Amino acid sequence: MRIHRLIWIAALALMLVCMGAFAITAHAADTQPLAISAWMSGDKLLIEVHHGRDTVEAVYINNIRVGYLINGRLELPAVNYAGTEQYFTIYAADFAGNQSNIVLIQNPYYAPPEIPACTATPAPTPIPSPSPIPATPTPEPSTMPAPPTIDEPNKPNPFTPDGEG
Repeated sequence: MRIHRLIWIAALALMLVCMGAFAITAHAADTQPLAISAWMSGDKLLIEVHHGRDTVEAVYINNIRVGYLINGRLELPAVNYAGTEQYFTIYAADFAGNQSNIVLIQNPYYAPPEIPACTATPAPTPIPSPSPIPATPTPEPSTMPAPPTIDEPNKPNPFTPDGEG
């Protein structure tokens, strides 16, 4: 009885080892490209995304995420995404990380920046030259007589250890 139990445990362990060694991992990668088309209709921006599966995550307009597609189609007011760019940059992405091609549409609300008209540069203001200062003679340094030295031989020197010089 005990041997049968050990055989069953050994067989089960061997089966688990074999399953781990020969296991094949299956990857279901979504590599189907997204097809996107976009156009203007009046003041509306119309976008359609075609994909074999219903896995479109979002559409990006000028890098602003728009995530609510109805049957693969969007209808948005273009003025909300106008910004300061000359073109609308539109692309789509799915949950697998695939991106569609980029579609560029002329932005009807784009206004080029105004460049100020060149005006003549005014002449530089002349810097007044300093008026000459008359030279004054400098006095010669006076020599000061040295202080008289007093020769006192019996005066103790305070800087020696015994007080004598």
